Amino acid sequence: MPGSIKLVLLLCSIALISLSQPVWAHEKDTSENRGKTNNEKARTDKKKKKPKALIYETRVMATRINSDPEKIPFEVQVLNKRDWQDWNVQTLDEAFSNLTGVWVRHAKPMDSLAGVFIRGFGSNKQNLVMINGIPMNGGYSGGVPWWAISPDMADRIELLSGPASPAYGGYAMGGVINIRSFEPVKRKIELDTTAGSFSTGRLAGSYGEKLTDWFSLKVSAHWTYIGGYPTAEVVRTEKTGSGEIAASGWNKTTTSKGDPAYLVGDKGNNHDNVWGANIDLYFHPWKFLDLNIGYTEGRFNYGYSDAHTYLFTDSGEPIYSGKITADDTHYFSLSPYNMMENFSENICRIARIRTKATITNWLSLSAKLGAVHREGWYSMPKSGADNFGGPGKYNFTQSLNVYSELQLNAALFAGNNLAGGLSLFFPAAASVSESLGNWRDTGTRNGMLTSTQGKAFNGGLFLLDQWSILHDKIIVSAGARLDIWRNYDGKSEDVQAGLKDTYPANNETAINPRIGVSYHPWKFLGFNFAAGRAFRPPTVYELYKTWSFYGTTYKPNPKLKPERTWSWEAGLVSRIRQIGFKSNIVWFMSFVDNMIYTASIDEKTKQKLNAAEARVEGLELKLSERVTKWLELGAGLTYQYPRITSNSARPQTEGKITTYMPKNIYFGWLGMKFEGLTFRLRGSWIGKAYRDDENRDTYSGVYGSFDEHFLLDAALHYQIGKHFRVGVLANNILDKHYYSYYRSPGRAVYLNAMARY
Repeated sequence: MPGSIKLVLLLCSIALISLSQPVWAHEKDTSENRGKTNNEKARTDKKKKKPKALIYETRVMATRINSDPEKIPFEVQVLNKRDWQDWNVQTLDEAFSNLTGVWVRHAKPMDSLAGVFIRGFGSNKQNLVMINGIPMNGGYSGGVPWWAISPDMADRIELLSGPASPAYGGYAMGGVINIRSFEPVKRKIELDTTAGSFSTGRLAGSYGEKLTDWFSLKVSAHWTYIGGYPTAEVVRTEKTGSGEIAASGWNKTTTSKGDPAYLVGDKGNNHDNVWGANIDLYFHPWKFLDLNIGYTEGRFNYGYSDAHTYLFTDSGEPIYSGKITADDTHYFSLSPYNMMENFSENICRIARIRTKATITNWLSLSAKLGAVHREGWYSMPKSGADNFGGPGKYNFTQSLNVYSELQLNAALFAGNNLAGGLSLFFPAAASVSESLGNWRDTGTRNGMLTSTQGKAFNGGLFLLDQWSILHDKIIVSAGARLDIWRNYDGKSEDVQAGLKDTYPANNETAINPRIGVSYHPWKFLGFNFAAGRAFRPPTVYELYKTWSFYGTTYKPNPKLKPERTWSWEAGLVSRIRQIGFKSNIVWFMSFVDNMIYTASIDEKTKQKLNAAEARVEGLELKLSERVTKWLELGAGLTYQYPRITSNSARPQTEGKITTYMPKNIYFGWLGMKFEGLTFRLRGSWIGKAYRDDENRDTYSGVYGSFDEHFLLDAALHYQIGKHFRVGVLANNILDKHYYSYYRSPGRAVYLNAMARY
C-alpha cells in the first residue's frame, strides 16, 4: 500500500477520534491473517475451506460490550439477511413481523409513515433506529425514513427491547434497533428482481469484494415501482336536511366512531417510486487500525392517479359535487376537493465514518462520525380545487442530524469488560408552508403561511460494566449515562394568526441508570432481570410549531421537558441444542411520565404540555424447534397493555389504551427445506388499535379504523444449481379485507428471481 495513502488514512482516523465521534463498540477482529507473514497466511489458507468475515459483532448492542445475546440479562433479537430475503420485503420495517414485543405499523405497500413500535411505545420518536450506530430519527418530528433503508444494503438487524438510553441516549424508551452492514471478505454479487400484484416491479443489485489485503468495497442499488390500488376512500358524513341531486352508487357506512356516513368514491391508485444506492469502503492500513467510510441515499415519490366517483345520475353521468340526497330527511355534500389527495417527494442522505484502533489485546478505541440529511415536500389541494388545479398548500421540511461518538473498551481482568465514552448529537430542522395558486404546480407558490425552525444538542457521558461470574453462570451488567439536553435558536411564524416569535433556549440534565442480572444454573435454562431509565427529547415540531386551523391557534411550547420512563423486565430463557429447541418468556412493565399532550388553554388556543402519565405492562413468549433436518416450527405471542393513568390536559383519556398500539399480537410459522426446494408459511393475528385517544373509534371495517385481522403468507423458492433461485410469494392468501386506517390491499402474488455469484 503506498505510503502516502497510509498517511492520509492515518490522519483521517486520528482526526476522527480527536473529534470525539461514535464507535462500533468492542468489535472482535476475526481476520485470521491479520499481522501474519505470507508463509503463515498460506498455511492458514490451506487449513480453512472458507474465509471468515471480518464482521462487526452483532452482540454488542445491549451493553456496548461484545456479549453472547443468549446469556446477557437483556432481551436481544437478531435478524439475518436470509430472514427477510425469503419474503417479499420492500422496506426493512416489514422484516420485524416474526419478532416478539414489536408491532409493525405498515398500512399499505409503500407507507411513508411506517413505524416499528416496541413494547407499547407507539411512536417513532419513542423508539431509536440506527444504521451502523448512526441515529436515524429526524429532528423535526422524530420520524424514521424506513423507505430509505434498502433491504439489500443491510446484513443484519439487532433489536434491543427495553430502556436503552443508558447506552444510546434519547429516543430509546421502547428499545433500540441497529441496522448493520458487514465488510465482504470475498467477491459476492447479487441480482434480485420481483414483479407482481398492483403493477409492482423491483430491481436490486449488490457487489462486494476484498480487493487487497487493506481494502474492501461494497456497493448496492435498488429501484421499486408500485402502481398501487385505491388506498384512500372518500367518505362523507350524513347531514339532516334535503338534498338537491338524486344519485345512485353510494354505500351506507359509518365513521370509525359510528357516525352515519356514505362511501362515495376513492382518490385513485396510490402509486410509489423508490430508488437509492449505498457504498461502503473498508480500509486496514495497519493491523491495529480499521476504517469504514459509507454513504447512502434514498428517494421516494408518491402520488395518486385520477379519483373515482361511485355516484351517477339516472342518465349515467358521473357526479363530483353537490348536495346528494340520501333519503327524505338526510343528505351529504361533495366537492371535487374532497376527491383529491396530495403528492410528495422525499430524499434522505446518510454519510458515516467509523474507525477502530486495537491498542492491545485488552484495550481498543473506537469512533464514529455521521450525518443524516432529510428533505421533503408535499403539495395538497384546498377548498375550491379540482383534479386539474386550483388553490393548494405547499410544505417543505428539512432536517440535519450530526452525530459523533468516542468509545473505549477495556477487558481489565478475566470476566470483566468495561465500556465508556462520549457522544454528541446535534439535530436541527426547519419547515415552511406556502400558498399555491395551482396545487398541481409547485412553481405557483405565492405567499408564506407558516414557518418553523430550531436546533438541539444532546451530549452524553456513559460508563457500562459487565461481569461474568462462575464461568458465565452469573452475568451482571450495570451502567449509567449522564445526558445534557438543550434546545435553542427556535423561531416560528403564523401569517394568518399574526404570530411571529423567537424563543429562548432551554436546558435539561438527567442521569439514566441501568442494571441487569442473568443467572444460568444449567446450560439449557437461564433467568434474567433488568431495570433502567430512558427518555426522549421533544422534537422541533413540538417545541416551536405554530399554526391555525378553523379559528383555533396551536401555539408552541419551548419549555417542554423530555418524556421519561422507568422500566423493568424479568424473563426465562431455555435452549436445548440437541433437539434445536428455543424458548423465551419475558414479563415487562414501564412507568412513563412527562408525556407530551395537546391541551386547551382557552376556547381558541391549544398548546403542548408535559401533562400525562402512562403505564405499560406486557408479556412476550417465543418458541421454536427444529423438528427434523428439513422442518422447523415457531410461534410467538405479544400481550401489551399501554394505558394513560393521568392526564391533566385531557382527563377523559385516563384509563384508555394509548393510540396506535394493539393489545394482542400472535404469530406462527413453519419452514421446510428439501434438496433445492424451500417453503415457508406464516400466520399472524393483530388485535384492534385505536387512533382516538379516548378509544371512541370502536367501529371496524370502515375507513380510518385499525381492525383486528388475521393474515396468512407463504413463500416457495427453488434453487437452480449454485447461482440461481426462483420463487413465488403470496401475501394475505385468504384475501382478508380489513383497514389499518387505509383499506387493505387484499391478496397479492409476486414472482421473484435471484442470482448470486
